[in-house]
Amino acid sequence: MAGWSLVEAMLASLLLCVGMVLLLKGQTNARAYSDFARERAAAAVLAEAQIERLRSGVAEGGMVDAEAASDRSPTFSVRPPEGPEDADGDADETAWHRDLDSSRYAFRQRVLAGAMRPLQDVNLQLRWQDRFGVWQSLRWPARLAPAQPATALLAFSPQASGDVALTRARHAAIPEAARTLGPGWLAFQPAGDSAEAWLVDARSGWVLGRCELGGRGIDELRTADVADCRSRMVGGGALLLSGEIHFDLEDSPSADKPRSSALPLSLVLSLSDAVASPAPPLCRSNAVRAVADRRKVVSYHCLVYPRGTDQRWSGRSELSGAAADLKRFRVCRYSADHDHDGHIANPEHPADYTDVDGPLTQQNFLVIRAGLLCPGGLPPDPAAGRLLDLGTLPHQPPE
Repeated sequence: MAGWSLVEAMLASLLLCVGMVLLLKGQTNARAYSDFARERAAAAVLAEAQIERLRSGVAEGGMVDAEAASDRSPTFSVRPPEGPEDADGDADETAWHRDLDSSRYAFRQRVLAGAMRPLQDVNLQLRWQDRFGVWQSLRWPARLAPAQPATALLAFSPQASGDVALTRARHAAIPEAARTLGPGWLAFQPAGDSAEAWLVDARSGWVLGRCELGGRGIDELRTADVADCRSRMVGGGALLLSGEIHFDLEDSPSADKPRSSALPLSLVLSLSDAVASPAPPLCRSNAVRAVADRRKVVSYHCLVYPRGTDQRWSGRSELSGAAADLKRFRVCRYSADHDHDGHIANPEHPADYTDVDGPLTQQNFLVIRAGLLCPGGLPPDPAAGRLLDLGTLPHQPPE
């Protein structure tokens, strides 16, 4: 009986060891599955964000102009990480990478349809290595209408609230060039201003700080600078107003394909409730550089300090300078009832803003010759590649 007891003890120990091995293996597999699910979800978020950028024309075909490229996040690179090559890759594809958490995601983007087709088939592939060094992949196909030349600049973007307005955990109104500056904070340099950066709350899109760069680049800002940036902000916070000014001084001006170079100008924002505002609006533009470089677009950003009673503002924005000489030029605004609710809401660029309670983007203008009519727009027709009504209305002088 003693011998059988010893055998039973050995068998019990063996079964216990086998059970522990299976348990450890199960835990390892569960952790691997959890990592894979997390990484795949992150890859899906990145893929969807890139598709939306393509849909809006921000990165059509993966290409941006030289100035925009210099403002892109340093987590992007034109060289993908080492890994297995795509069997169907070709010279027309765009590749870059982004680091997220502990995983590196390699992107390959291919436009499968020609530019003359009404719709473009885009195939976005993401690859990453899991904790075991095994390459995983996710393909994200999409069919997009080709972006019109002005779509990226003139598109109407509804001002949603909460998570609906977030892209990659940031409010949709925050400029693409903004840099992450600690959890929940981003910073960007307003157009034409190299002396300071504006600190933005990632979720709300409110500007809550002004950072003096003092000769530093925006990439040199650190989380420790947030408190100093916030201390320089008057009234605690401000709303962002941004857009672009286009020029077409030909006999038949075009709203969707402006053809002329920039003129000297500045943007002036007049508040109808200025007494209740803690500080006057602050507007910046890159007009000086645009004129010197003979560019066709001027970008602007304004800080608008809302009245303290309800955190809203009302007023009117206008151009000043040579471009606003009404004897020579006429200023039109890109404006249309995009949501078909019967009136021009604040995001749709009305003649006068009323009770604005959130950041506004794509508030764009077109400068034409005096005596000409502001060009209207055609109704949207996705089959023809026309996604929006890019019509304009008289602004200076007003209707």
